[in-house]
Amino acid sequence: MPPEEDFLPEPSEPQVMQVQIINRNTFTIRDMFDGIEFIFPPNRPVVIPVDAAHHIFGWFSPYQDQEGRKHEPDAAEMRRHVMRRFGWNTPGMSETGDIYYEHLKLKPIIYRMVPVAVDDQENLPVAAAPTPPTRRNKLMEAAEAAASRT
Repeated sequence: MPPEEDFLPEPSEPQVMQVQIINRNTFTIRDMFDGIEFIFPPNRPVVIPVDAAHHIFGWFSPYQDQEGRKHEPDAAEMRRHVMRRFGWNTPGMSETGDIYYEHLKLKPIIYRMVPVAVDDQENLPVAAAPTPPTRRNKLMEAAEAAASRT
């Protein structure tokens, strides 16, 4: 992935970019990036990091290189990447794979980060308490068993 931070002009305010994917197919798509599973259920928007979008869908944020050339995602290259990644380019699947690919909608989402004045202590945002994991695994059970023995 190109180091876009080096070439993009400084925005007037801090921003964060993610990518929204809407799977218009009739089936759920599952994939992984950096040890995290991403699930794309039908007709539900899912927002993922730019790095995950690049890895799974071949999408990257537009950027300008050092010579001043602008680079944008190529639809044909993204199609080729997605078809190969999900096995939709295999014999007997290429026509169906084209339809599956056409039903994927990707859109960059830019969030504006707004500074919070620290002088006003009463109106500071309160951090939410961390939620405990909903699924239990063997390691968690062993840790609880060891803690109950002491």
